[in-house]
Amino acid sequence: MRLLKTIAGGIRHVGRLLRTGFQAVLLLIVLLCVLEVGVRLVESPVDPGGQSEVGSDLVRASWTSGQSLQRLVRRESVVGDRSVSIQTNSLGLRGAEPVVPKPVGVLRVVCLGDERVLAERVPYDQTFCHRLEESLQRRSARRVEVINAGIPGECPLLSLLRVRHELLALDADLWLLNFDMSDVADDYRQRPRLISDRNGRPLACPHPSLALGRLNAWQQLCSRFRLVAWSSRELGSLWTRTLVEPPASDPGSPQGQYAWLADTPPDWTMHIEQALQPISRLQKMCRGRLAVTVCPAPWQVARNETRHPDARARVGVPGDSVFNSDVPFQILGDFLRQHDIPVCDLSEGFRTASEGVQLFQPDRAMLSPAGHELVARLLAEKLTSPSMAWWSDPGTHGDVVPAGAQRPVEDQGGS
Repeated sequence: MRLLKTIAGGIRHVGRLLRTGFQAVLLLIVLLCVLEVGVRLVESPVDPGGQSEVGSDLVRASWTSGQSLQRLVRRESVVGDRSVSIQTNSLGLRGAEPVVPKPVGVLRVVCLGDERVLAERVPYDQTFCHRLEESLQRRSARRVEVINAGIPGECPLLSLLRVRHELLALDADLWLLNFDMSDVADDYRQRPRLISDRNGRPLACPHPSLALGRLNAWQQLCSRFRLVAWSSRELGSLWTRTLVEPPASDPGSPQGQYAWLADTPPDWTMHIEQALQPISRLQKMCRGRLAVTVCPAPWQVARNETRHPDARARVGVPGDSVFNSDVPFQILGDFLRQHDIPVCDLSEGFRTASEGVQLFQPDRAMLSPAGHELVARLLAEKLTSPSMAWWSDPGTHGDVVPAGAQRPVEDQGGS
């Protein structure tokens, strides 16, 4: 009898242990689910540089140009105290569907560039693409379209490839390439995967996830669960910061991508030449209808721009520093003038307007709504100047008038 009681007590004890273990596992699963949902709600799918990651609901891998936007998607995200909607069309571009072929009488501008052009954290009607369209439309007798073709992490090399493979059908009157100061480092990271022909002409640059073939088990897990991807990224970042931090002058390191802007920069002559060379190829592909916008980084404008410590630490910029060197702008200007490519240098306009207004977002090197408004105003002034009249109508030069001027009212009564 005592033996039966002992056995029964042991069974009850094991039962309690199993029940406690089951409850603990269930609680852990619920906790992990809550954390996964929390990460998805709080954290935008961005990398440490503030760019959307492949595998998110916005960006996909590309065989030809690194990465592109998902097509025909609509995403809502919370930025601060407001909700921002981003919608893509069948070409994988933000905004409404463009008509192809281009209708007669339409002036079409296509803005190429990275996340600053895309502006996924800014409402569409506050982006510089939309504001520029409105500004040019007020000065034009023809209908004006400004198409947002920004892709996170893009550089001139990837823009060249994307125009070649996907965008030439847009038949733009003006291709407006935005050169970002991180493009030299972006180009450096893309070069190992570049496929060129025997004459050195770029053909394709597959995304690493495609070039490497099938994802392994850990990569698949990271792509399925945001919590796992976030934990892996943070642990890797911690390991890098504490043990194997790359040199601050290495363009392949996140902490070195802006090193060439410093007053005493490293010798990146070869890297800069490689990053700029695709621009001349793009000019030929666009039949000369190309202009380049050069926008400064926050730390080239003022000390109070993008002051969040983590934002600056991620890219190796000291918290209270400002880069005063104009050498990067001179290098870009000399290259573009050498190839007879119009340049819209926005650096002086940004430095002049920086007092009393935040032109960049506080936690990342992206334009604020005020920054987008400034870019649109400066570009409108440049694109409607006499030196740029060729893009609007090479025959008459009369459809886009200079900033501040009034378009003459047509005689309604006839002659």
